[in-house]
Amino acid sequence: MSSIRVAVVGAGAAGLCAVKHLARKPQFSVQAFEQSKGVGGTWAYSERTGKDCNGLPIHSSMYKNLKTNLPKEVMAFPDYEFNNTLPSFVTHKQVLGYLEDYSTNFNLLQHIKFETSVVSIEPFKVATGKCRTGQGHMWQVTSAPVTNRSNTVTEEYDAVIICSGQQQ
Repeated sequence: MSSIRVAVVGAGAAGLCAVKHLARKPQFSVQAFEQSKGVGGTWAYSERTGKDCNGLPIHSSMYKNLKTNLPKEVMAFPDYEFNNTLPSFVTHKQVLGYLEDYSTNFNLLQHIKFETSVVSIEPFKVATGKCRTGQGHMWQVTSAPVTNRSNTVTEEYDAVIICSGQQQ
């Protein structure tokens, strides 16, 4: 039996966690899509508002001097702690650094297509025995580079996990 192909949309905290846990299981083949240049999702603060250099909306609930209202000891993934020299209430830069370190530590970057937008996700029925998840359908995920959104690629996945956070 071939591996179960899973698409993950977004490389923020939830997307990275999903990629990490799927990638460590041999029955899964995981591909994440992230439209920005790096991991972090909402923690990748920018002073820009409106649209980015590729014309895509900038989604952020951060502000320049933000500190978390939740201690890092509670925010950390169970198997990867924040640097213990940091204060309990960390800045958005420190959270982003943590997510970048987490990605490097668990070799997650190899599973992420950066600067790639997911254009559409459509289910389609498959014949009995073709579906590796037993659900009777698979997913067509169409993506495109953010720099050339007309250059789309459509791939088939057994499952899709949406970790794209807030959308407007």
